[in-house]
Amino acid sequence: MAELGWENVHQFEKAAQFGNSYSNLVCTATELQPITRAFIRNMNRVRGIGVLSINLVSIAVVNEAARVEALVNKKIPLHDPRVTGGHPKFDHALFKEVDKERERLVGGWTKAWPDFDSKTWVLGVYGMNKIIDCNPKEAGEAVQTTMAAMLIGLWTAFESMAQDTWIASVNARPVPLAQRVLEPGARLETGEQTKSVSWKVISGAGFDLRGTMGDTLLRERKVDFQSLKMIRAAYNVAFAGEIEPIFKLHNTELFRLETVRNLFVHKGGLVDRKFVERMGNEPDMKDKIGRSLSVNGEYVAHKANVVAVCSTQLLQAVDKWLLDNPTTEDQSG
Repeated sequence: MAELGWENVHQFEKAAQFGNSYSNLVCTATELQPITRAFIRNMNRVRGIGVLSINLVSIAVVNEAARVEALVNKKIPLHDPRVTGGHPKFDHALFKEVDKERERLVGGWTKAWPDFDSKTWVLGVYGMNKIIDCNPKEAGEAVQTTMAAMLIGLWTAFESMAQDTWIASVNARPVPLAQRVLEPGARLETGEQTKSVSWKVISGAGFDLRGTMGDTLLRERKVDFQSLKMIRAAYNVAFAGEIEPIFKLHNTELFRLETVRNLFVHKGGLVDRKFVERMGNEPDMKDKIGRSLSVNGEYVAHKANVVAVCSTQLLQAVDKWLLDNPTTEDQSG
Protein backbone atom coordinates (compact mmCIF):
# COMPACT_ATOMS: atom_id res chain seq x y z
CA MET A 1 0.00 0.00 0.00
CA ALA A 2 2.95 2.36 0.55
CA GLU A 3 3.13 3.20 -3.15
CA LEU A 4 -0.18 5.09 -2.85
CA GLY A 5 1.68 7.72 -0.86
CA TRP A 6 0.36 8.89 2.48
CA GLU A 7 2.29 10.59 5.23
CA ASN A 8 1.06 9.09 8.51
CA VAL A 9 2.75 6.11 10.17
CA HIS A 10 -0.26 4.47 11.79
CA GLN A 11 -0.58 1.64 9.21
CA PHE A 12 -4.19 1.35 10.34
CA GLU A 13 -5.18 -0.69 7.31
CA LYS A 14 -2.97 -3.54 8.55
CA ALA A 15 -4.62 -3.83 11.97
CA ALA A 16 -7.40 -6.15 10.82
CA GLN A 17 -5.24 -8.10 8.38
CA PHE A 18 -4.61 -11.11 10.61
CA GLY A 19 -5.18 -14.75 9.80
CA ASN A 20 -8.64 -16.28 10.08
CA SER A 21 -7.66 -19.92 10.65
CA TYR A 22 -9.35 -19.66 14.05
CA SER A 23 -12.70 -19.41 12.24
CA ASN A 24 -12.45 -23.12 11.38
CA LEU A 25 -11.79 -24.14 14.98
CA VAL A 26 -13.99 -27.04 16.09
CA CYS A 27 -13.97 -28.95 19.37
CA THR A 28 -15.34 -32.46 19.82
CA ALA A 29 -16.15 -32.14 23.52
CA THR A 30 -19.63 -30.67 23.84
CA GLU A 31 -18.55 -28.64 26.88
CA LEU A 32 -16.12 -26.64 24.75
CA GLN A 33 -18.26 -26.05 21.68
CA PRO A 34 -20.08 -22.89 22.90
CA ILE A 35 -16.77 -21.52 24.19
CA THR A 36 -15.18 -22.06 20.78
CA ARG A 37 -18.07 -20.29 19.04
CA ALA A 38 -17.86 -17.37 21.46
CA PHE A 39 -14.10 -17.04 20.88
CA ILE A 40 -14.59 -16.96 17.11
CA ARG A 41 -17.24 -14.25 17.46
CA ASN A 42 -15.01 -12.19 19.75
CA MET A 43 -12.10 -12.37 17.31
CA ASN A 44 -14.40 -11.39 14.45
CA ARG A 45 -15.56 -8.39 16.49
CA VAL A 46 -11.97 -7.26 16.89
CA ARG A 47 -11.48 -7.54 13.13
CA GLY A 48 -14.73 -5.63 12.60
CA ILE A 49 -13.43 -2.70 14.64
CA GLY A 50 -10.47 -2.48 12.29
CA VAL A 51 -12.38 -2.65 9.01
CA LEU A 52 -15.48 -0.59 9.80
CA SER A 53 -14.08 2.89 9.19
CA ILE A 54 -12.24 1.82 6.03
CA ASN A 55 -15.36 0.14 4.67
CA LEU A 56 -17.43 3.23 5.45
CA VAL A 57 -14.99 5.41 3.53
CA SER A 58 -14.97 3.04 0.55
CA ILE A 59 -18.77 2.86 0.50
CA ALA A 60 -18.98 6.65 0.66
CA VAL A 61 -16.48 7.07 -2.19
CA VAL A 62 -18.20 4.54 -4.45
CA ASN A 63 -21.67 5.91 -3.83
CA GLU A 64 -20.60 9.52 -4.29
CA ALA A 65 -18.96 8.59 -7.59
CA ALA A 66 -22.17 6.87 -8.65
CA ARG A 67 -24.27 9.85 -7.54
CA VAL A 68 -22.18 12.24 -9.63
CA GLU A 69 -22.40 9.96 -12.66
CA ALA A 70 -26.15 9.60 -12.14
CA LEU A 71 -26.54 13.40 -12.23
CA VAL A 72 -24.51 13.55 -15.43
CA ASN A 73 -26.60 10.77 -17.00
CA LYS A 74 -29.79 12.65 -16.08
CA LYS A 75 -28.29 15.92 -17.37
CA ILE A 76 -28.77 17.57 -14.00
CA PRO A 77 -26.20 20.14 -12.72
CA LEU A 78 -24.06 18.83 -9.85
CA HIS A 79 -25.32 21.46 -7.40
CA ASP A 80 -28.89 21.68 -8.65
CA PRO A 81 -31.05 22.82 -5.68
CA ARG A 82 -33.77 20.37 -6.76
CA VAL A 83 -31.61 17.45 -5.54
CA THR A 84 -30.10 19.27 -2.56
CA GLY A 85 -31.67 18.17 0.70
CA GLY A 86 -33.13 20.99 2.79
CA HIS A 87 -33.25 23.49 -0.09
CA PRO A 88 -36.62 25.25 -0.67
CA LYS A 89 -36.62 24.01 -4.29
CA PHE A 90 -35.90 20.41 -3.32
CA ASP A 91 -37.81 17.99 -5.59
CA HIS A 92 -38.33 14.68 -3.84
CA ALA A 93 -39.44 12.85 -7.00
CA LEU A 94 -36.38 14.02 -8.94
CA PHE A 95 -34.11 13.11 -6.05
CA LYS A 96 -35.56 9.57 -6.00
CA GLU A 97 -35.02 9.30 -9.74
CA VAL A 98 -31.35 10.22 -9.38
CA ASP A 99 -30.98 7.90 -6.41
CA LYS A 100 -32.43 5.00 -8.38
CA GLU A 101 -29.87 5.67 -11.15
CA ARG A 102 -27.13 5.73 -8.50
CA GLU A 103 -28.21 2.30 -7.23
CA ARG A 104 -28.27 0.94 -10.78
CA LEU A 105 -24.73 2.13 -11.41
CA VAL A 106 -23.37 0.63 -8.18
CA GLY A 107 -25.08 -2.66 -8.98
CA GLY A 108 -23.57 -2.66 -12.46
CA TRP A 109 -20.07 -1.94 -11.15
CA THR A 110 -20.39 -4.76 -8.63
CA LYS A 111 -21.22 -7.24 -11.38
CA ALA A 112 -18.70 -5.86 -13.87
CA TRP A 113 -15.70 -6.00 -11.51
CA PRO A 114 -14.93 -9.57 -10.34
CA ASP A 115 -12.57 -8.07 -7.74
CA PHE A 116 -14.99 -5.31 -6.71
CA ASP A 117 -14.38 -5.83 -2.97
CA SER A 118 -10.60 -5.60 -3.26
CA LYS A 119 -10.83 -2.52 -5.51
CA THR A 120 -13.14 -0.73 -3.09
CA TRP A 121 -10.93 -1.76 -0.15
CA VAL A 122 -8.01 0.02 -1.82
CA LEU A 123 -10.21 3.08 -2.27
CA GLY A 124 -11.16 2.94 1.40
CA VAL A 125 -7.56 2.57 2.56
CA TYR A 126 -6.43 5.46 0.39
CA GLY A 127 -9.32 7.66 1.47
CA MET A 128 -8.87 6.82 5.14
CA ASN A 129 -5.17 7.63 5.10
CA LYS A 130 -5.76 10.89 3.24
CA ILE A 131 -8.28 11.87 5.90
CA ILE A 132 -5.64 11.19 8.56
CA ASP A 133 -3.03 13.16 6.61
CA CYS A 134 -5.35 16.15 6.36
CA ASN A 135 -6.07 16.15 10.09
CA PRO A 136 -3.16 14.30 11.72
CA LYS A 137 -3.89 15.25 15.33
CA GLU A 138 -7.62 14.56 15.65
CA ALA A 139 -7.82 11.73 13.11
CA GLY A 140 -4.57 10.22 14.39
CA GLU A 141 -5.90 10.14 17.94
CA ALA A 142 -9.10 8.50 16.71
CA VAL A 143 -7.13 5.82 14.88
CA GLN A 144 -4.98 5.17 17.94
CA THR A 145 -8.13 4.88 20.05
CA THR A 146 -9.53 2.36 17.60
CA MET A 147 -6.39 0.23 17.70
CA ALA A 148 -6.31 0.45 21.50
CA ALA A 149 -9.86 -0.93 21.52
CA MET A 150 -8.72 -3.78 19.28
CA LEU A 151 -5.86 -4.68 21.63
CA ILE A 152 -8.18 -4.55 24.64
CA GLY A 153 -10.62 -6.76 22.75
CA LEU A 154 -7.88 -9.27 21.92
CA TRP A 155 -6.90 -9.68 25.56
CA THR A 156 -10.56 -10.01 26.54
CA ALA A 157 -11.08 -12.71 23.89
CA PHE A 158 -8.12 -14.68 25.26
CA GLU A 159 -8.89 -14.15 28.95
CA SER A 160 -12.57 -15.10 28.69
CA MET A 161 -11.76 -18.14 26.53
CA ALA A 162 -9.12 -19.33 29.02
CA GLN A 163 -11.43 -18.89 32.02
CA ASP A 164 -14.47 -20.49 30.41
CA THR A 165 -12.44 -23.43 29.06
CA TRP A 166 -10.91 -24.12 32.48
CA ILE A 167 -14.26 -23.92 34.27
CA ALA A 168 -16.01 -26.16 31.74
CA SER A 169 -13.23 -28.73 31.95
CA VAL A 170 -13.19 -28.83 35.76
CA ASN A 171 -16.99 -29.03 35.82
CA ALA A 172 -16.79 -32.01 33.47
CA ARG A 173 -13.85 -33.78 35.17
CA PRO A 174 -13.72 -32.78 38.86
CA VAL A 175 -11.57 -35.86 39.35
CA PRO A 176 -8.71 -35.27 38.89
CA LEU A 177 -8.85 -31.58 37.91
CA ALA A 178 -10.64 -30.04 40.91
CA GLN A 179 -8.98 -32.58 43.18
CA ARG A 180 -5.54 -31.26 42.22
CA VAL A 181 -6.59 -27.65 42.84
CA LEU A 182 -7.73 -28.51 46.38
CA GLU A 183 -4.49 -30.24 47.31
CA PRO A 184 -2.61 -28.38 50.10
CA GLY A 185 0.53 -27.87 48.03
CA ALA A 186 -1.18 -26.45 44.94
CA ARG A 187 0.38 -23.15 43.86
CA LEU A 188 -2.34 -21.05 42.24
CA GLU A 189 -0.81 -17.56 42.62
CA THR A 190 -4.04 -16.12 44.07
CA GLY A 191 -2.90 -15.50 47.64
CA GLU A 192 -5.74 -17.75 48.80
CA GLN A 193 -4.43 -20.29 51.29
CA THR A 194 -7.57 -22.25 52.16
CA LYS A 195 -7.78 -25.45 50.11
CA SER A 196 -11.32 -26.44 50.98
CA VAL A 197 -14.82 -25.50 49.89
CA SER A 198 -16.90 -23.70 52.50
CA TRP A 199 -19.79 -25.48 54.21
CA LYS A 200 -22.13 -22.73 53.03
CA VAL A 201 -21.32 -23.50 49.39
CA ILE A 202 -21.70 -27.25 49.92
CA SER A 203 -25.07 -26.96 51.67
CA GLY A 204 -26.26 -24.35 49.18
CA ALA A 205 -25.59 -26.82 46.37
CA GLY A 206 -27.69 -29.50 48.07
CA PHE A 207 -24.54 -31.38 49.07
CA ASP A 208 -23.89 -32.20 45.42
CA LEU A 209 -21.14 -30.25 43.66
CA ARG A 210 -20.82 -32.65 40.76
CA GLY A 211 -20.79 -30.72 37.52
CA THR A 212 -20.15 -27.35 39.19
CA MET A 213 -16.69 -27.63 40.74
CA GLY A 214 -15.09 -25.28 38.21
CA ASP A 215 -17.65 -22.57 38.95
CA THR A 216 -17.38 -23.24 42.68
CA LEU A 217 -13.60 -22.94 42.77
CA LEU A 218 -13.76 -19.62 40.92
CA ARG A 219 -16.54 -18.31 43.13
CA GLU A 220 -14.58 -19.34 46.24
CA ARG A 221 -11.50 -17.56 44.82
CA LYS A 222 -9.40 -20.71 44.80
CA VAL A 223 -8.48 -19.71 41.24
CA ASP A 224 -8.44 -16.41 39.43
CA PHE A 225 -8.16 -15.51 35.75
CA GLN A 226 -7.54 -11.76 35.94
CA SER A 227 -3.88 -12.06 34.99
CA LEU A 228 -1.80 -14.28 32.72
CA LYS A 229 0.22 -15.46 35.71
CA MET A 230 -2.89 -16.75 37.50
CA ILE A 231 -4.38 -18.22 34.31
CA ARG A 232 -1.19 -20.15 33.70
CA ALA A 233 -1.05 -21.35 37.32
CA ALA A 234 -4.66 -22.57 37.26
CA TYR A 235 -4.01 -24.67 34.16
CA ASN A 236 -0.64 -25.87 35.42
CA VAL A 237 -2.14 -27.21 38.66
CA ALA A 238 -5.37 -28.69 37.29
CA PHE A 239 -3.78 -30.35 34.27
CA ALA A 240 -0.57 -31.33 36.08
CA GLY A 241 1.62 -29.40 33.66
CA GLU A 242 0.29 -31.04 30.48
CA ILE A 243 -0.89 -27.71 29.03
CA GLU A 244 2.12 -25.73 30.26
CA PRO A 245 4.18 -25.98 27.02
CA ILE A 246 1.51 -23.91 25.21
CA PHE A 247 1.72 -21.10 27.76
CA LYS A 248 5.50 -21.27 27.81
CA LEU A 249 5.64 -20.87 24.03
CA HIS A 250 3.43 -17.78 23.97
CA ASN A 251 4.08 -16.33 27.43
CA THR A 252 6.21 -13.33 26.41
CA GLU A 253 3.81 -12.14 23.70
CA LEU A 254 0.72 -12.66 25.85
CA PHE A 255 2.33 -10.94 28.84
CA ARG A 256 3.12 -7.90 26.71
CA LEU A 257 -0.42 -7.82 25.32
CA GLU A 258 -1.76 -7.97 28.88
CA THR A 259 0.60 -5.15 29.90
CA VAL A 260 -0.50 -2.95 26.98
CA ARG A 261 -4.14 -3.68 27.76
CA ASN A 262 -3.65 -2.69 31.39
CA LEU A 263 -1.91 0.53 30.35
CA PHE A 264 -4.85 1.54 28.17
CA VAL A 265 -7.48 0.54 30.73
CA HIS A 266 -5.85 1.76 33.95
CA LYS A 267 -3.50 4.53 32.81
CA GLY A 268 -5.33 5.91 29.81
CA GLY A 269 -2.42 4.83 27.62
CA LEU A 270 0.12 7.12 29.35
CA VAL A 271 3.47 5.35 29.54
CA ASP A 272 5.19 5.15 32.93
CA ARG A 273 8.40 3.54 34.14
CA LYS A 274 6.61 0.41 35.40
CA PHE A 275 5.17 -0.19 31.94
CA VAL A 276 8.55 0.17 30.24
CA GLU A 277 10.11 -2.27 32.71
CA ARG A 278 7.36 -4.82 32.21
CA MET A 279 7.64 -4.60 28.43
CA GLY A 280 11.32 -5.60 28.60
CA ASN A 281 13.16 -5.28 25.33
CA GLU A 282 10.20 -4.96 22.99
CA PRO A 283 11.12 -2.60 20.16
CA ASP A 284 9.63 0.90 20.02
CA MET A 285 8.43 0.81 23.65
CA LYS A 286 11.43 2.43 25.34
CA ASP A 287 12.04 6.12 26.00
CA LYS A 288 8.32 6.96 26.01
CA ILE A 289 7.74 7.72 29.68
CA GLY A 290 5.17 10.49 30.06
CA ARG A 291 3.87 10.10 26.52
CA SER A 292 0.80 8.34 25.19
CA LEU A 293 1.50 4.90 23.85
CA SER A 294 1.25 4.79 20.07
CA VAL A 295 1.02 1.50 18.17
CA ASN A 296 0.64 0.68 14.49
CA GLY A 297 -1.62 -1.67 12.60
CA GLU A 298 1.11 -4.23 12.03
CA TYR A 299 1.61 -4.49 15.81
CA VAL A 300 -2.11 -5.06 16.38
CA ALA A 301 -2.30 -7.74 13.69
CA HIS A 302 0.73 -9.51 15.18
CA LYS A 303 -0.90 -9.64 18.62
CA ALA A 304 -4.13 -10.90 17.04
CA ASN A 305 -2.25 -13.77 15.42
CA VAL A 306 -0.63 -14.64 18.75
CA VAL A 307 -4.03 -14.76 20.48
CA ALA A 308 -5.52 -16.81 17.64
CA VAL A 309 -2.71 -19.38 17.61
CA CYS A 310 -2.39 -19.73 21.38
CA SER A 311 -6.15 -19.94 21.94
CA THR A 312 -6.54 -22.51 19.18
CA GLN A 313 -3.76 -24.66 20.63
CA LEU A 314 -5.20 -24.35 24.14
CA LEU A 315 -8.73 -25.31 23.12
CA GLN A 316 -7.48 -28.22 21.04
CA ALA A 317 -5.25 -29.49 23.86
CA VAL A 318 -8.05 -29.37 26.43
CA ASP A 319 -10.44 -30.95 23.94
CA LYS A 320 -8.01 -33.83 23.45
CA TRP A 321 -7.50 -34.18 27.20
CA LEU A 322 -11.24 -34.46 27.82
CA LEU A 323 -11.56 -37.11 25.11
CA ASP A 324 -8.56 -39.04 26.44
CA ASN A 325 -9.86 -38.88 30.02
CA PRO A 326 -13.55 -39.87 29.97
CA THR A 327 -15.64 -40.10 33.13
CA THR A 328 -16.73 -43.44 34.55
CA GLU A 329 -20.19 -42.82 33.11
CA ASP A 330 -18.68 -42.15 29.66
CA GLN A 331 -16.69 -45.38 29.80
CA SER A 332 -19.67 -47.45 30.89
CA GLY A 333 -21.78 -45.89 28.15
